[in-house]
Amino acid sequence: MPVRFRLAQYYLKKRMFDQVAAEMEDAARVDGSPDGATVDVARAYATGGFPMVRRRQLEAMASSDLPQAADEGKAQIYAELGDREHALHLLEQALPKREPALIYLGADPSFDSLRGDPRFEAIKRQIGLPR
Repeated sequence: MPVRFRLAQYYLKKRMFDQVAAEMEDAARVDGSPDGATVDVARAYATGGFPMVRRRQLEAMASSDLPQAADEGKAQIYAELGDREHALHLLEQALPKREPALIYLGADPSFDSLRGDPRFEAIKRQIGLPR
């Protein structure tokens, strides 16, 4: 995932919507947009339309073969939306694929809602992350 998109996600967790919009607009300009709608997404974030935007991203990922459509990325969105079962299922699917972003599970605030869940902790152990 491009750095600017990752930074935008962290701003989002802090509910700093103006910074989210700015980073996503910069990402669209510098890194390119996987689905051509990054600026619209940034504007929606800026107005606080988080669930709607994240659901649209899932729809875009469903029709994409790009790396951004990795199971870990989808799991992140489901976790943020509170759908633990889908999030855990996708993380379990990501394990045998050795998706690179899995190394961030221990620190990514998107997965805070899964912490303490035995399945999530088992996934972290399989990756080799500390408790």
